[in-house]
Amino acid sequence: MAVKRNKPGPIVQEANGNKVALCASQIASRITQGLITNVSIMMIALRFIASLAILIGCLWAARLITASFALNLPAPLLGLLLLFGLLQSGLLRSEYLLPSCSPILKYMALFFIPAGVGLINYLAIFSQYAWLLISVLILVPTLGLLLAGKLASQGRFYD
Repeated sequence: MAVKRNKPGPIVQEANGNKVALCASQIASRITQGLITNVSIMMIALRFIASLAILIGCLWAARLITASFALNLPAPLLGLLLLFGLLQSGLLRSEYLLPSCSPILKYMALFFIPAGVGLINYLAIFSQYAWLLISVLILVPTLGLLLAGKLASQGRFYD
């Protein structure tokens, strides 16, 4: 004779006028899903804050260095060099910076709108000196690359 095991009875929940039966496993899964989403949101926020703190810390350290040694170097540039050094040395991994850098890069185009509007104010000057701008932007780099290639081809290389 087989013994019949009783499962725990379903809990009845009222949803939009309909009675819905939830078993204990469904209730437990809903509770854990709620906790997991809350914890994951908190972890995302903490990772964002930590990565932003790293970026701000590099800028703060650069400002401290430029103020202490009276350097004529801009602090943001020194901060970028400091961050580059930390990334290249392996003391800091790029995954640590990803949570704050991806939103910053996503909206970076908004920072260039004022510069674009400023260029529109000087269209008359740009059209007057168009030949000079074209030569500076196209001819000078092309000439520099050609000369560097010519000089490099005259050197001796050993394989």
